[in-house]
Formats: sequence, C-alpha cells, structure tokens
Amino acid sequence: MGISAGHVRADLIARYNKDDAWSGRRDAFERVSNHVESLIGARDGAAVIPAAGMRPVTVLQGPLHDQIGLLGALRSHERVLVLLHLLGAEQRVVLARGAIEAIE
Repeated sequence: MGISAGHVRADLIARYNKDDAWSGRRDAFERVSNHVESLIGARDGAAVIPAAGMRPVTVLQGPLHDQIGLLGALRSHERVLVLLHLLGAEQRVVLARGAIEAIE
C-alpha cells in the first residue's frame, strides 16, 4: 500500500507533534527560572529583572525570523532569553531585546 499526495501517516504526527508536552515544559521552565531568580536575588547587590510570567513572542529578525516562542527572562545588556521549539525540542536562545515582539 503506497502513500498518496496529501496523505499523512498517523505515527509521524504522534512522533513529531509535541504540542501536548509544550504546556508541561513551559511550566517546568518557569518554575526553574523563578527558583534561580530567587537564589540570585537573595545575594546582596544582585540585580534581577523579574519577567512577569512567560509571554508569547515572535522573532522579528535574523535566522530565526517568524519563529514563535516564550519570553523566559530579561538579561543584562539589552538581551532576552526566549524558549523556542527548534529541531524537535525546546531550546533556550538569547536574543537582542529589539529582535522580538510580544504577541497579544
């Protein structure tokens, strides 16, 4: 039995569609980020910019243009940490603050 144009194998969808796991991974990433933030913030003189929840963002420029991810944390020197789904897994990517835009 062959595969015709437009045919999608169910086993491929189950293997590569990670939408169901995204929520759990986002929650785990947020819990770890909050814990690390509290540890760093506990030190004297540490400057931590808390991110109010993980907001969805889109990348505006560069090789990751039009990728959608979650804003993980604000970093120093106009940089941000974004969680993107790339190559079948969530990847932490540091980008320039001007390279992303919040999705409403």
